[in-house]
Amino acid sequence: MTRPSLVPLLLALLPFPLFASDSARSGPAVRFEVSDALVLSDFKADLPIPDGPRELRLLLPEAITLGISEKRGIPGGGGVRDVPITVYGAVTLVLPLSGNGFDYAASRAELVYTGAQTIRASAPLQPHPESPLARTGDAIRGKVRFPVQLPARSKGAAPEPYPLDIELDLTVLAETFAYTPDPDPGIPPWRSDKSKPSGQKLSGRWKSFENRMDSVVELDGRIGPNSCLRGRVVPGRFSPIGATALAPAKGGGLAVTAFAAPARADHGDSQWAVKLLDAPVDLRKFNGLRLTVRSATPFAGPQWKGPAPVGAAVAIREKGGQWFACRTVTPLLGGTQTWIADLALFLRGVPSPGIGGGPNTRYFLDPSQIDAIAVGVNNPFGGGTVQFDALKLEAVRWAERGFGEPPAQTVEVRVDAARHESFNGQPLVPKGLFGYHVAGKIDPKPASIENTPASFREPPVSGDPLALLRLLKPGSLRPLEHTGMNAGSAGAVRGMDPVIAAAGDAADAVMFTVTNQNLWARPEWMDRIKKDTPENLARTRDEYAAGIRTMFAGIGAEAWDPEKRPESTLRFLEFWNEPFMWARHINRGNSTLSAGPGDPGGNRGRQAWDDPTQFTYIPAKLGGEMYAHFFNAAHDGLAETNPHVRIGGISGPAFLEEYGEHLRRYWMPFLELSKDRVDFLTEHHYQGDPESFAAGYETVTAHTLAKLGKAWPIWNTEANDLQDIAPGDERSAEAARAYTQMNRAYYNYRDILELIRHSRDKAAGRAIHALWAPGVLRDEGEFHMYRLTADLRGTVVSSESSEGSIIPIAAQGPSGLAIYMLNDSPHPRSVVLHAQRAIEADSKPPCLALSLDEQAGHTAIEPVGMKIAPDETGVRITFDRPMRPREIRRVLLTSVAYAVPYHITQNFADLTLAELRPGTETPAAIQWRKGTDPAQTVAATLRVVTRDVQEGEAALEIDGTDIRIPLPPSRTNADSSQIQEIPLNAAQVATLKKADASKPLPIRIRCDAAYDGFALMMASLNLHR
Repeated sequence: MTRPSLVPLLLALLPFPLFASDSARSGPAVRFEVSDALVLSDFKADLPIPDGPRELRLLLPEAITLGISEKRGIPGGGGVRDVPITVYGAVTLVLPLSGNGFDYAASRAELVYTGAQTIRASAPLQPHPESPLARTGDAIRGKVRFPVQLPARSKGAAPEPYPLDIELDLTVLAETFAYTPDPDPGIPPWRSDKSKPSGQKLSGRWKSFENRMDSVVELDGRIGPNSCLRGRVVPGRFSPIGATALAPAKGGGLAVTAFAAPARADHGDSQWAVKLLDAPVDLRKFNGLRLTVRSATPFAGPQWKGPAPVGAAVAIREKGGQWFACRTVTPLLGGTQTWIADLALFLRGVPSPGIGGGPNTRYFLDPSQIDAIAVGVNNPFGGGTVQFDALKLEAVRWAERGFGEPPAQTVEVRVDAARHESFNGQPLVPKGLFGYHVAGKIDPKPASIENTPASFREPPVSGDPLALLRLLKPGSLRPLEHTGMNAGSAGAVRGMDPVIAAAGDAADAVMFTVTNQNLWARPEWMDRIKKDTPENLARTRDEYAAGIRTMFAGIGAEAWDPEKRPESTLRFLEFWNEPFMWARHINRGNSTLSAGPGDPGGNRGRQAWDDPTQFTYIPAKLGGEMYAHFFNAAHDGLAETNPHVRIGGISGPAFLEEYGEHLRRYWMPFLELSKDRVDFLTEHHYQGDPESFAAGYETVTAHTLAKLGKAWPIWNTEANDLQDIAPGDERSAEAARAYTQMNRAYYNYRDILELIRHSRDKAAGRAIHALWAPGVLRDEGEFHMYRLTADLRGTVVSSESSEGSIIPIAAQGPSGLAIYMLNDSPHPRSVVLHAQRAIEADSKPPCLALSLDEQAGHTAIEPVGMKIAPDETGVRITFDRPMRPREIRRVLLTSVAYAVPYHITQNFADLTLAELRPGTETPAAIQWRKGTDPAQTVAATLRVVTRDVQEGEAALEIDGTDIRIPLPPSRTNADSSQIQEIPLNAAQVATLKKADASKPLPIRIRCDAAYDGFALMMASLNLHR
């Protein structure tokens, strides 16, 4: 029987656009009709106090010892090798000056030592009872006391507190700080202090006296080079944070000199003028911030010849919480400029002034109590020193509803059970996206379940790891083996028990990672390979690689073969876990500092490796190319004995980290050398905006197609938000835990959701960190999220929303028609669900929701009542309560429709990772996907990933047609990219249908000369039929 095409009917039934969007606005102030404004600063009465209050900030490297019981190591067992408990770190002292003395009540001493885990202790300093600190002219001498209380290990008692006496002999120098390079950029920011000094430089030494157990341990050394005497942040006045100098501006305002990096630096490199407000202000009724600045010299625009345009950044802080910042509010185009940025463009993370802020419990900006503001510069691209005058900062309103005011209208969601959506030939939800990184050993019969979460101990899991796997259906598992990389290590690769893999629906999707013994230690190849001459380098590198080739030939001989070894789970091999750790040993000369736990002391007396293209803790050309040589050897060894097993790598950083620079400098050197051997790519991402990673998948696919003519499936092999732990502040510990659980649930779901919606043809698997021995998800929020989404399998079904804040996804699978909705907003929202060609299901309860109940202080799954009424095309569903912020809601129905395939075909532009300058037009071309027939198109969208587009700045034009598509404003911050879908109108679709798919479609990207330029990461023309 011939099934009629329902596509025209379905399109006609949709009451809202194919892709609903709530686009943020930004651009010149003249484009906005402002109806209300609140001055946050006119930069007059709040200028810095001349010779105002100051404070000492001292860094004392290795100023304390730690006993074995106070260190944290990683014990061996379960396939994981011992990581020794070597630790390294420093004591930081912040001591305000008060008249001729010191304000100990406002002081802070902090101990941060890093090993396999981080050890912290902090307390106010105390004056020394016998030799108190004193200042005479430029000399500061005497002692202070740090009462050290180290944290408890696990559930044991905390160690006894003890006094650490610190003797200081300091001289205040006349020289002031400008830009100070990171002394060790290869050490990541969570293991070293990346803050930049300001104010006057100091010289001198310290001596510490560690008094405990009837003995005194004495240590001494020089103060760290970033120690300084700087301005102190006080309420009501602007103060410098980072490498910044502030002064009254000629002609009024605040003169800001930002000593930005003269060469490419970490994306967090920023300079700020910070003001703590006398009282919090409520900005809920406003939509954005308006900043007026003046710059004698342009740092952006057509005349700017620097590496990237510079804009004035603004940050605001929630009371007792996180900073939210926008990297470019007003471009420094020269002269006086007034621009506006939507509050939706102010994001958590970096850049940030970093003073007093903590983790954000809700992910979304709460503008009801803003207690600090800041203006500054975040330009890590190498532009050097920047100067501008800040003249006025205001909160402004231009819309009917303010950013923080809850919307009143009901959101309508429509699902059509008949329309099965295929994206680039992929109609299915990739089951591997719900997978786990397995940390330790899964034990089907654990000896003990003490100290495991209630979700593991109680029914339906009841302490059985296999029951957990069957319940949650991860679809993929990623075990890891620390084998070492040499010819004799093949036998250590054992694979995963097929019974365990089958319980997790992962028998065909076990990603087995083979890696070295210790992530932190200097890799063996750095000593085995000799680089004194090019000939020696090539010879010794090949000798080292030969051992890897032999190893992988041995692995292949015992791995999966559909005929000889069909039960084996060794089907996918990831080569070398996180070789980006090599960066810690590059560009360090003969440094004697440890690069991490298990590293005995850096490069002392060893061959140094240098790479001028590496600028952070991620390698660049050297690391990428060296990895490629080893990867090729592993591939070739595997191919000798087994043509069936697939191999991939580099378990590298998120593709758009550092604005895509790691993709250029690290990923591409690897792929250029290994493109004919790679079967799939593997990446890791932690923290960051969970909707940004799909944008990276789109970008790397477009980029490698344009540069290499190839694209690969992508496996994420580690992901989670391990940093955003709710601080608790006025809440109870239980309430803080509930916020943390919701953060984990939201982060992981949002990430998976975007990969399904936008990149299901590219994303093969994802592994949350982690499923811990004996087989538990330690965080209840993670468990609840994976349990609720266990029905999100099968074929993707059409789903649309009238507002971008409610994001639906639907699939027809074993459980029926499973519809999921996410309230991706800070406000409760009422939703009506229209399900076409569907009826009520027999499942009880038909609607479940995972959310944070702020009143009750818990994160849990609970049933939600709903009313189902038939309508002309299916059913109309209303719910007993609105969706809470970040709530994930699941509805199960039964489809009564014939499946009508609906195809979306993506055609990439060959322009990627491009920086477009003002006043230019850049030619490019859409490369048609094989088999594309534009004449069959019924709808089309332009998909883009951009950075720093302002309203009216940019447009994409199709040559030879009247099609001109303005690009919407986009985010400016690092690690925050979004995929934006722009629907073409009916006339544009009609024109596009006439295109000749036998040759590329010429396009051009225009950038208006009145703006500062923007970045185009990728673009594609998506045709619907």
